[in-house]
Amino acid sequence: MSRRRAALLPLLLLLTVMPGLSQTTSPATGSTDTAAFSENAAHTLLQQVRDGLVAHNERKMLSAFDAEQMTDYPTFRRQIDALFDTYDSFRVHFTIEQSSGDNERGTATVDFEIEESPASSGGQPVRKQEELRFSFEHAKTGWKILDVDPRSFFS
Repeated sequence: MSRRRAALLPLLLLLTVMPGLSQTTSPATGSTDTAAFSENAAHTLLQQVRDGLVAHNERKMLSAFDAEQMTDYPTFRRQIDALFDTYDSFRVHFTIEQSSGDNERGTATVDFEIEESPASSGGQPVRKQEELRFSFEHAKTGWKILDVDPRSFFS
């Protein structure tokens, strides 16, 4: 074997074993840093919302949303504050029914179910199920939720 081939062999082996080296991962979505919207990007952000609710971690839930670009974000945040003050715990299930998008924006229609257990003792859990429409936008740090309709679901 020639020296040139011997020198190229480790490089070829590395490229064969680790083909994903040329892609970067977005911390916001866990998906590759391509700008194209995908159902995976929507699922990752919705999972973040679910995880924040289940862990009763308002900060984690809200970090899935684009605070800078979301219309009337301060009102939405106060609504979420009130939700976390009113309920001690949440059980959440969601199913993405449909999603579409391009390099800049995306939408997803989601069957969203939540069971909210009141903070006050003796209160009965509240169960809600509704079809929600989430809008997404590709921000500097990856995909973020730009809006949810109806917002009243989270009140």
